[in-house]
Amino acid sequence: MNDTLNQNLIGCHEGLRLKRYQDTRGFWTIGRGFNLEGAGARAVCAAARVDYAAVMAGAAITLDQAAAIFDSQYQAVAREARAAIPGIDGDPDNAGAVVCDMIFELGLAGFLAFHHAIAGILARNWPAAIAAMQASTWAHQVPSREMNDVALLEALVSPA
Repeated sequence: MNDTLNQNLIGCHEGLRLKRYQDTRGFWTIGRGFNLEGAGARAVCAAARVDYAAVMAGAAITLDQAAAIFDSQYQAVAREARAAIPGIDGDPDNAGAVVCDMIFELGLAGFLAFHHAIAGILARNWPAAIAAMQASTWAHQVPSREMNDVALLEALVSPA
């Protein structure tokens, strides 16, 4: 997997906010989509030298702290991608980027619900993976993200 490509794609989709905000589900979030209310959030903040109580009270974090939190998030996502798609490190970089982006946004359990897309990725049947992604509810919920991820897989389809 190409960590730089993966991180840039996720960063593009997530944006960056140095003060807490409520995400679309109402969870307090900071940085690049880090759920401050999730399991282990206090430990991740502590490792990034972020005062959790101060952030929850409205204090901003620094760019370095946001980067440290994101690195922690990304390392977990990369491990989950390797577990979900055995051999992904041997697949084209675009496939790894799509898998990591989807896991970052949906969580591992959410990604694993994409049975047909996963089957397509495992078989390197990019058109099947694309069709499954496009047919999902997720495609309508996050159309820009879906279009970007699909475009990355479309680039892997050889011209006829």
